[in-house]
Amino acid sequence: RVRDFVETFDRMRKGLIPAAKFNSALQMSGLVLNPDDLGLLLAQYKSSTEPGMVAYLPFVHALDGGDEKLECAPRGELRNRRARCFEEAHPASADQDELEAILQPMRQLVHVRHLHVLESFKDRDRKNIKAVSKGQFAAVLKTYGLLPLRDNERILEVLHRAYPARQPENISYTRFTQDLETR
Repeated sequence: RVRDFVETFDRMRKGLIPAAKFNSALQMSGLVLNPDDLGLLLAQYKSSTEPGMVAYLPFVHALDGGDEKLECAPRGELRNRRARCFEEAHPASADQDELEAILQPMRQLVHVRHLHVLESFKDRDRKNIKAVSKGQFAAVLKTYGLLPLRDNERILEVLHRAYPARQPENISYTRFTQDLETR
């Protein structure tokens, strides 16, 4: 969560941090913005009482649960943001059938063997961005015997499309593990 990274720079818990530290916290959390978007955020959340400081609490609120859902699209109309959030969270129906065919045997193995794969993903996620590379993802699945020996490239591609991360080469393991645990 972005809040954890931002709060590391606010030792006095005043809700204010320097703009440069705000940018650093965003980058550490995996939220890398272009200079224009960063400028818009800094202007939106600048402190009205202390120059050069960012009031990060309203930003974190909007990101964590406010109506704006900035994590999906820092710019654009609210309606478009919600549509993009929905599309990212719900793969196309054709992919959904293929995804379900992949997840079902994995779910059975996780249930029967009482596996806890989330911790293995977290161990490989050194930057705490809730995503890992395809190779790391495959390594975790192979460790637990969840990735079949044949057709594993196709399976990884389906999982990559179904669980996209902010970094295009990575796979989001948090949503994957949530789907794996649901029946």
